[in-house]
Amino acid sequence: MLEGNHDERPRKYLASRAPALAAEDTFYRFETLLDFPAFDVKKAEPYYPLAPGWVAVHGHESPGMSQVAGATARLKAAKAGISIVMGHTHRLAIAPHTTGHNGKLRTIYGFEVGHLMDVRQAGYLKNGPANWQKGFGLFYVGKYNATPHAIPIEDDGSFVVEGQRYGEIKRGPRGKFISKGGKA
Repeated sequence: MLEGNHDERPRKYLASRAPALAAEDTFYRFETLLDFPAFDVKKAEPYYPLAPGWVAVHGHESPGMSQVAGATARLKAAKAGISIVMGHTHRLAIAPHTTGHNGKLRTIYGFEVGHLMDVRQAGYLKNGPANWQKGFGLFYVGKYNATPHAIPIEDDGSFVVEGQRYGEIKRGPRGKFISKGGKA
């Protein structure tokens, strides 16, 4: 599991406000709070080799973020020379980057995996919209490569994987979503 910017907050807070405690602390680290050993989970370092030709990184570790979905990961992939799957941007997109000439081309990808949060709980978004897309990513991994798939989540919480819809979309006569209570 990669450490994200929210995961590192307790550790950084202690380091800035109580450095003597931070030097000895392991209790407030996210791997301890989430009890990684009990679930056989390990903390991965940034640019973790995820699949053939792919590394995983949480976007806060590398400065600079584009407002265009997929562009942040694509730019970092081009710089690193390897396909990158990335969290942090809250955007959902797969963006290719091709180099080469005379028919000898190489394509790497930047994959931003969206978010799964309830944006109504993000008080910092009250002053305007966010260019965020709800969704997640899947990889089909082979011996020599991996194929990414971006899975968008609809407003009602449903999504499709391999042709199967999970969750249910209910719409009224004019195509408007019907709420759980039955109102359009």
